[in-house]
Amino acid sequence: MSVDVQVEVVIDSPVVEVASFAGDSGSAPQWYANIASVSWQTAPPVSVGSRMDFVVHLLGRTLAYTHEVVELKPNRRLVMRTADGPFPMETTYTWHQADVGGTRMTLRNPGHAGRIRQADSADDGAGDAPRDDQGPQQAQGPARYRPRTLIVAYDEDLAGRTRELLAELTDFEERKMFGGLAFMVNTHMACGIVHDDLMVRVGKDNHNAAINAGATEMDFTGRPMRGMVIVPANRLRGDSDLEPWVVAAVEFARSDPPKKPRR
Repeated sequence: MSVDVQVEVVIDSPVVEVASFAGDSGSAPQWYANIASVSWQTAPPVSVGSRMDFVVHLLGRTLAYTHEVVELKPNRRLVMRTADGPFPMETTYTWHQADVGGTRMTLRNPGHAGRIRQADSADDGAGDAPRDDQGPQQAQGPARYRPRTLIVAYDEDLAGRTRELLAELTDFEERKMFGGLAFMVNTHMACGIVHDDLMVRVGKDNHNAAINAGATEMDFTGRPMRGMVIVPANRLRGDSDLEPWVVAAVEFARSDPPKKPRR
């Protein structure tokens, strides 16, 4: 049973930053909803021949497989294939400069799902997650493999609270970002929701102060992205906790001149 899922998104960051983050397999659990963990068999960074062990929750199952990098064109294209595991597939990332600015990233996953049930029948069930509301028919055909299955969800309540605070401060625009949500102010990304955390663009000069105030480093590649921080959900319980971060994000986004529209 063949499947072929492709998703595409425009991210308001330079190609080199997006490729460095998304192309580092170690960061995958931070933004790829189904990936529970990644362990390196070979030493990072990513290169042709690199092998990583993935644990994935998919279709009510827990799957383990090994990805091997078979092609790498820095900041342009990354291709990985399963070296072993119950779900033979290929994963291709491509990054291009977007016409509207930022980076256009495409993620494609062709594969064959026929061995998922075979693997489950031989399993003792210890690692299985409960089926969702769609029941056992979820695994019966490629039409069931929709992009939302592979995209990270975001906390709708936190998004709503952030939206209300932003509306009191400024005009803004929303953009979907791998199933998360980005809020744009003055043509720049100000903040975003990833899972149930708040991602805030504070700028390099304000980075240390943000960390001291309770944010965490955005460290997906082994090199913290200075100027971008994550505020964990446990520090956002009330609007009085959330508001200072939203204000800081808006102030920094306003401090840069608007981007010129591309012709």
